Amino acid sequence: MPSTKPRLVARVDEKTKAAFDERAATLRLTSSGLLEQVVAAFLQMDPPKAGQLETPEPGSTKGRQKIDTRLSPKEVEALDALSQEMGWSRSKYLGQLFRVHLSGEPRFSEKEMLELRQVTMQLGAIGRNINQIARALNVSLDNANQAHAVQWEVMHKVIDVHRKYVKALVKGNLDYWGLNDGDE
Repeated sequence: MPSTKPRLVARVDEKTKAAFDERAATLRLTSSGLLEQVVAAFLQMDPPKAGQLETPEPGSTKGRQKIDTRLSPKEVEALDALSQEMGWSRSKYLGQLFRVHLSGEPRFSEKEMLELRQVTMQLGAIGRNINQIARALNVSLDNANQAHAVQWEVMHKVIDVHRKYVKALVKGNLDYWGLNDGDE
């Protein structure tokens, strides 16, 4: 009988997978069993200290230090182009670059944030429509045949397109910053 437990999935290269499988075999476990134990052991560890990377209030200079760096004229030109592309100042661009590499999380420009907000609003509208349909069907099954009139496959495709768009936006952002997570 298949397990009803939720799944965790991670992508690794073939060499890592082979080494993990080999370690599991030496411990007389399945790979899934070893992964379950690794996750359980990880969760028993003390969590990282909160505030390791404190983010000051926007506009606040409290606790911040200015750092100067020397760049060649060509590098300054490239920095100007990159920072203008994101709609940021040089210092904000360099700060965001550091934060992305420190946290491994994307930092979005205003344009990217606007696109994410629009997709989120569109997905929210689709969700509300689905909820209205479900509510109507729950109130009375007299109109259940009308549920067949809804183009569920089209709705599924629209949601899938939006999901893929958001995924591509996040991946593109991480690629832009030089942090490819290896996920397709």
